[in-house]
Amino acid sequence: AASEKSPNWLVSCQLGGACLTAGNPAEGALWFRRSHSECPNAWALYGISCCALLEKDMDTAVEYALQAHAMLPEHNALAHHAITVLHRAERYEELLKLEATLTEAARTQPRVKMLVCYACVRTGALDRAEAILWENGGLIVPDMQEGENFITGLWMELEEAKAARDGIPFDRAAAEPPHIFDFRMFAPKKKV
Repeated sequence: AASEKSPNWLVSCQLGGACLTAGNPAEGALWFRRSHSECPNAWALYGISCCALLEKDMDTAVEYALQAHAMLPEHNALAHHAITVLHRAERYEELLKLEATLTEAARTQPRVKMLVCYACVRTGALDRAEAILWENGGLIVPDMQEGENFITGLWMELEEAKAARDGIPFDRAAAEPPHIFDFRMFAPKKKV
């Protein structure tokens, strides 16, 4: 059990989180590393990854996100974090390799599916990307917020890549995403 090595690992982990929240990722990472040395735990690794993200150190963020996920592969939040960090690092082939190892519950999270779809577009797996995007009538991301237009951009990139593959011109300015994927707040008005 975690408490067998040191009863202070959780305190150190909490102090790392407090530093991270206060905007001091460098000090937070020190506390998370201390927590992990007191008792190896996925939450300290996750914290180091988050600190590295804020420091824009993508290699470290990926390394620790993957280590955290490996310690608790059944934990959906750590799987989601690892996929997200790989996406932000633009390491799409690694993202797809990791996705193949995820539990069914993690693999079917809407945001994970959205990022996997994007990785498929970026790696040229356009048919798979289209299948993911249109599964069950269209990918619904329940926590998508108004103005968050990632899925709109995903649809645009997929359509643009398909057009390039098929030798057809594609004009983003004139394209009209399906309603289910259109989260733009200021979309161009349709000509009547």
